[in-house]
Amino acid sequence: MFGCSHQEYCTLEPIEQLTTRFYARFLTRDLPGVIGHLGTSFGNHNVSLESVVQIGFQEDLAEIVVVTHDVKAGDFYEALAEIHELEAISSIPSIMKVL
Repeated sequence: MFGCSHQEYCTLEPIEQLTTRFYARFLTRDLPGVIGHLGTSFGNHNVSLESVVQIGFQEDLAEIVVVTHDVKAGDFYEALAEIHELEAISSIPSIMKVL
C-alpha cells in the first residue's frame, strides 16, 4: 500500500549483523558455578555483559537475568545456543532486544 521512493540506495543487512543490547532471563538449577558458565559461554562468543542478577526462584529453579552491552545479534544467538546445551539450564523463557 505504501511505497518508498528511496529503495535504490537502501541496503539491508542480515539480522545477524544487527548491533543492539539484549535482555535474557534464564531458569536454571541452583548449582554452584552456573553464573560463571553463563559468563564463559557469552565470552566465548564476544558478548560483553552489562549486568547479571539472580532475582529469585520459581519453584526449585533459580531465575537469572542478563543484560548485554551492544553486541552483534549473531554472536548473541550463538552464545544462547551454547548456553542452551548447559546441563543446569532448564529454559530461556525471555529474550528481548533493549533499545
